[in-house]
Amino acid sequence: MNELEEVYRDLKASAKMLGTPYEKVSIDELANKYCEATDNQDDYTRDIYFSALILRFWFKISKMYAENRTLQLSYTDYFDWLTGAIIQACAPDARAWQKDSKLSAQQVINQILATRFVAQAYYESNLLKNKGKLSTCSLDEELDDESGLTIGDRVADDEGYAAPEDTDDKVRCLIQDFIYENKLLEAIIFDNIAYKDCYKHEKKVIRTTNLDGEKVSYTRHMSTFWPYKLVKELRELDAEYATYFMNEYHVSTKAFEAAFNTLQKANSQKKYKIVENALADLKKYVAATV
Repeated sequence: MNELEEVYRDLKASAKMLGTPYEKVSIDELANKYCEATDNQDDYTRDIYFSALILRFWFKISKMYAENRTLQLSYTDYFDWLTGAIIQACAPDARAWQKDSKLSAQQVINQILATRFVAQAYYESNLLKNKGKLSTCSLDEELDDESGLTIGDRVADDEGYAAPEDTDDKVRCLIQDFIYENKLLEAIIFDNIAYKDCYKHEKKVIRTTNLDGEKVSYTRHMSTFWPYKLVKELRELDAEYATYFMNEYHVSTKAFEAAFNTLQKANSQKKYKIVENALADLKKYVAATV
């Protein structure tokens, strides 16, 4: 799980603040303390117990990866599942183990993993397979004549893809549009997505046949948006970033500070929700401008 080494180190450093080895604290106690800190808006304590909870379930990441290879997901995907399951289980309107003494926090989190994530992933995978059986495509439209590679999957070198010249302008226009709509919070999020490393980077060997009937293989470099890294970036925004953003987009100090303070006061769970809402707004924006 090389791609999660940095995440694991951060979680260990956070959980160390418990003062007691997290392995010796029951999952029920960790979950209850996490919920209590969430209710009290105690972000510092909440993040410590959240880190400890993730570490108690850390083995599940490798276990799910080994048991679900047909889904072709990465370790980071299963990490996202795990954090999502804990957040859902500990949501104020959930917490089933606190309402039913026959349940434990561990059982509830495992159940959410199995039903809302694993089962749903297989359902969606089967939908895609069935759709593929009914779909056709034109090789003339999908393949590049010179390399035999799909046009959408150009091979990247070690330095990554070369962005079109107008890409940066389009991104800046998008961010500026949200600023004009007084959506500074969303603008900050999109600036971080665009210009900071909020992605997981993977390599995959693709084997196919080109137009000459020759078998070819190439390495596809893939970058997938990863909410965990974005939330981490948002936690680390400082005065230097504030100066950069206000100068870059000509935003007044008062307007920026209102959005910036909202982000600073939000705990990690709230930040995930803010990101989710911002992405939903982005989809509407794209749909309206296409």
